Amino acid sequence: MFASFSRPRLHRGRLTSATTAGVLVAAGAGLVLAAPPAGAVPVPYTAKCVDPTAPARVVPDAPLDVEITISPAKSTYRVGDEVTVTWVWKTYPKVPDDTTPASTPATSSPTTSPSTTPSPVPAVVPADSTLPKGQIVVGGAQAGTVAVAGERKNPEAVAGSALKVADMTGTLRLTAAGQVSLAPGDFARFTRTGPVDAETRCTPASPVAVSTVLTVEDDAPAAPPAAATAEPTLAADLTAVAAGGLVTLNGADWPAGTPEVSLCQADGGGCSATGIAANTVAVADGRLTGTATLDPAAVPGSYALRVKVGTAQKTVPVAVRAVARTVTAAPAAGPVGTVVKLAGAGFTAGRSVAVRALAGDGRELGGGIDVPVGPDGTFTADLPVTDPSTTAIRVREGSGDGGTATAAFTVTPGPGPGPEPGTPEPGTLSMTQTGTAVDFGGATLDGTAKTLEASLNQLTVTDTRSGGMGWSLTGTMTDLAHAGGMAAIPAGNVSWVPNCAALPGSPSQVTSGTAGPLSSTAAAALCTQSPGAPGGASGGTFTADARLALTTPEFTAAGTYSGTLTLTLV
Repeated sequence: MFASFSRPRLHRGRLTSATTAGVLVAAGAGLVLAAPPAGAVPVPYTAKCVDPTAPARVVPDAPLDVEITISPAKSTYRVGDEVTVTWVWKTYPKVPDDTTPASTPATSSPTTSPSTTPSPVPAVVPADSTLPKGQIVVGGAQAGTVAVAGERKNPEAVAGSALKVADMTGTLRLTAAGQVSLAPGDFARFTRTGPVDAETRCTPASPVAVSTVLTVEDDAPAAPPAAATAEPTLAADLTAVAAGGLVTLNGADWPAGTPEVSLCQADGGGCSATGIAANTVAVADGRLTGTATLDPAAVPGSYALRVKVGTAQKTVPVAVRAVARTVTAAPAAGPVGTVVKLAGAGFTAGRSVAVRALAGDGRELGGGIDVPVGPDGTFTADLPVTDPSTTAIRVREGSGDGGTATAAFTVTPGPGPGPEPGTPEPGTLSMTQTGTAVDFGGATLDGTAKTLEASLNQLTVTDTRSGGMGWSLTGTMTDLAHAGGMAAIPAGNVSWVPNCAALPGSPSQVTSGTAGPLSSTAAAALCTQSPGAPGGASGGTFTADARLALTTPEFTAAGTYSGTLTLTLV
């Protein structure tokens, strides 16, 4: 027997997942080079501010004084030094008096987080609700920008008063000798209102003077090497890739060691390993090969991919393209107990997304599910609404707001999943199955993939409950383990084609799940029945069948493999 499955088991339960949120901003500004000041000085200027989601709304100009400070503070720096740059507010922008958004929201831009939806700044800005982000313009011997950001930490502020947001910091690597000037540029404020951030974006009304100037000297000449060594090389197969996409890297003449892969600013500074979600880069006999997967929440723009092994390092330019992630919900309203059918697009193929119901204040509610994304970036899922405070359903890929999409849902009056007061308790939901195992048979291994077929032992689902509650039957699959301890066959090599039907006399119908691979982490639907209308006929007896297929890898070890298919009815 090439592969077998143990008896399916009935489980009940749901998964939850902690998430984090964030927003990102890109900016630019003009620069005026003035005589180098003795130290950092406050720079007065006026910023023009807009609400990018409602450009018709009037946001008053912001007269500001901003100082750019450097740490560590030295009279002279050297090429290669990395310094901390801080945007210090001497005066603060004000909360707009008019908090009503325009009737027609603006089209989103690459500087707006995909999860942000039009929302006005509240008349009273709550404490610790506003996140500042901006850019410091670098000029003189070295040109570019430094991305800076502060904490979401501010006192409460009312309309017309100063909004005292936190100072913003970033890092700058000095790459050229001479006088390097720093001046304030664009900035934006993101005020948390429920599950979204309301953005106010500000740009200097005219070129801004320099706040501080650094004197940078060349590195001391290095001692000549004892013997000439070849300079490492690095190349990438793509120069533009979507957030969450894959870049293949290769190079020659690298020293032995474990490569560190980071995503950097376009000038090579501000490198961070968190910009890379995963990598398989390795060095063997001086040859560097492997792939790097970008963070799905990466902000669109120009970057550099850096590979570092010991003291050797190289960068290659890469542009991150915007990804439009969308999700639709049907129906968009209904009573507690409604099963919402979700359809998403624009997500990263091969990853999983977390589907969660949200309350009006952005809190995650119970009953979430995790769903795999198909090779075309789409997914479908059924989520039962179990909490009357549900106002939206959010789909999140990764840990940042850049990998999310949200669909609204309105809970309407109607019977919930439990019995109404004074009515009989509902009946039961149960299932039985013929047989105890599935045998895929055997195959002769010859270095090519083999597809073995079998049939799922038929299940019978009986629903004697009233009230149109609905149900779902899902399955998860473990990896198929080799009896002799050789490499297992992944669970995803097992796929099914569901076939479900209602037996004669059943007052409601059933929907077959989507054909596709099984997973050890995300449940796949075998059969589902949506909740019926309040007071309508429901329940019945249903059969659940599926055609199963097992694809063996080309170089599978000979032997007997077995795994467990778990079926869950809720």
